[in-house]
Amino acid sequence: MIYDQTANSMKQDLLWGVSTKNDCAAKNDVVITMYHALAKVNIFFDKSWGDIGTVMFSAYTAGRFTGTDTDGIPKWEFNDGDKTTFNAEFGYDDLLRDDPGNPGTSLTVFILPGNITGFQMFNFSGNKIDGSDDISNEIQKKTFEAGKPYKLTIRRA
Repeated sequence: MIYDQTANSMKQDLLWGVSTKNDCAAKNDVVITMYHALAKVNIFFDKSWGDIGTVMFSAYTAGRFTGTDTDGIPKWEFNDGDKTTFNAEFGYDDLLRDDPGNPGTSLTVFILPGNITGFQMFNFSGNKIDGSDDISNEIQKKTFEAGKPYKLTIRRA
């Protein structure tokens, strides 16, 4: 499997098919279940942040798949020397606004397993939103695993 870097790979999912039946020779139907090979992180910002114009993320882009875990999900591994980062920008058109019954802004990022290494929010004028650095520090403490969806809700303290 080749992971191809694009202008903003954090918008793209990478799926991995896992078969629960291994008896192809018996001409049985083979059931394939699709899993995220990446970590899918849905982030919701409540209305307390005001109007968000741009969100910027950094995450690791290097490493390799080295096999699968017990559930058949790809294992992603880094050497210390190959931890390079990629910066991605999510502009106004990339952000989802005001879901019915859940006012705020959200976006979904797909990252290689590991950590988000940086985070910033900007208003429509391009000014950094106060509190972005605190969120960045907190989000960097979280580890995201392949094959798992995550939902983060970010509120002002």
